[in-house]
Amino acid sequence: WVQKKVKKKLPWVSEEIGRKLQKIKYIMLLVLMLIYALGFTKKFHGTSPWEVFSMLYTGKIPDAGYLAGWIIFVLILVGMCLKERFFCQYLCPMGAIFAWLPVLPFSVLDRDRSNCIPKCRACEIKCPVDYQIKRDQKNGGECIHCMQCVDVCPKQNIHLGSGKKLKGNEIIIILLKLVLFIGVCIFAQSL
Repeated sequence: WVQKKVKKKLPWVSEEIGRKLQKIKYIMLLVLMLIYALGFTKKFHGTSPWEVFSMLYTGKIPDAGYLAGWIIFVLILVGMCLKERFFCQYLCPMGAIFAWLPVLPFSVLDRDRSNCIPKCRACEIKCPVDYQIKRDQKNGGECIHCMQCVDVCPKQNIHLGSGKKLKGNEIIIILLKLVLFIGVCIFAQSL
């Protein structure tokens, strides 16, 4: 919204640094799981930006006990002004969980670079999560399947499904991700 109002893209970090920052959400997930598993939730009272947001939404002003939550809330708002889907890309623990989900062959985005217009990058520029589709590489957890890349490609080079059969290692990795995801769900349910 802010970028549309100022009619220009606001400065952000380089693509390489952005990809490294995307790893923060995995750390956030691990920290949150440890806090809940070890029973430290009461010690972190007032640190949730969502509590601050919900209080503000209902018309209450959070007191000084929510200072850490205020700071995190403001940082998220600033980040969202600078980068589309800032929270989802860099901080959301659920994004880390979704990245663990098995990627099935029919949901893989594939791009035939041999037919691309040289230096086009329309799909990469349009992508709200800065995902680069590479041939013969399965979607990473960052791809949200919004299909904007498919719509913007002037040569219609991007399509779902790689047309390849799964190899032995790929099947094992999909099954391991599935087991890990089910394990995390069972662990979360037990808390």
